[in-house]
Amino acid sequence: MQHRLAILQTDENAGLLPNYGRIRPYIRAAQLSNPGSNVTETSAAMRSSVLKILAFAAAFVAGLSTVALATTFSDLAGTWRGVGRVQLLTGQSEALSCKAYFTAKDAGAGLGIALACASPSNKIDLRAALTQAGEAISGTWEERSFNSTGSVTGTFTNDRIEMKIDGTIKATMSITLEGKSQLISIATDGQGFASVDLELERS
Repeated sequence: MQHRLAILQTDENAGLLPNYGRIRPYIRAAQLSNPGSNVTETSAAMRSSVLKILAFAAAFVAGLSTVALATTFSDLAGTWRGVGRVQLLTGQSEALSCKAYFTAKDAGAGLGIALACASPSNKIDLRAALTQAGEAISGTWEERSFNSTGSVTGTFTNDRIEMKIDGTIKATMSITLEGKSQLISIATDGQGFASVDLELERS
């Protein structure tokens, strides 16, 4: 009778413990072989641990949902400074020191970019004028030191701008916001320089 009662008490955990069906035979075996042991107390402790883990996970996910992601040009507005590297067509790589101005226009629907970088032997003088409609962006792009221009198409979603430049230069450019920093990456088809990678911070 005591064994029967212990088994019935353990069965109450079936609705609370995941995979209970798999561990149930082992719990019963332990109860039958050790009549004096309290296996149901162990089950209660397991149930308490599971509930605590689920509560923590729910709180963590709720916290993530409150993090605001940049989706408009206003989130980039300001003065930025930083460093990076340029990969030249010769295969050489040089350090860059940069300063950038991002100017939001038309209530955040437009963005002007002025980016100036210098290395020991080169300068990069980039300008862009962009507009946003939903997630889609378009506009113009210019690199004055190498006399390169092109039209821009792309997207702006979840802290990241992806651009494709098509004109006298064919290139891609991405801008990724990470907290108070932004990462800029430019790759060309061989016009002026091969690639540029920058990390800027708002000043």
